[in-house]
Amino acid sequence: MNSDDFEKKLKRQPMRAIPAEWRAQMLREARLAAAPEPMPRLAWWRKLLWPRPIAWASLAAAWVIIAILHTLTPAVPSLVAQQTPSPRETMLRFAEQRRELAALLNLSAETTAPQKSKSAGPRSELLMSPASA
Repeated sequence: MNSDDFEKKLKRQPMRAIPAEWRAQMLREARLAAAPEPMPRLAWWRKLLWPRPIAWASLAAAWVIIAILHTLTPAVPSLVAQQTPSPRETMLRFAEQRRELAALLNLSAETTAPQKSKSAGPRSELLMSPASA
């Protein structure tokens, strides 16, 4: 069959009308397809996060983990401050330990006492030779 024969055959057939229900349904669907879709509430988030969604999601997960760890961890500085003895108490405990050690080793208290430096001069061991001065 030639294309010209096909066209002649179509011209001879009478045109039938489209049922009204079909026409109404087609027009309704066309209007819905042409109407702009209402923007969901979180669509602006997708536009903001779209370039790197995995990076943003991992950053959010890291912040959630940090927040959870922060709430679960006790306040360490206040506990340390409460348990740390004052310098005076530390010195008293140290002296008491030295006395106990001396008693255990049968040493006299005089030998365990810290010895003070005899010279009040500089602590440097270097001696300047007269030739270099």
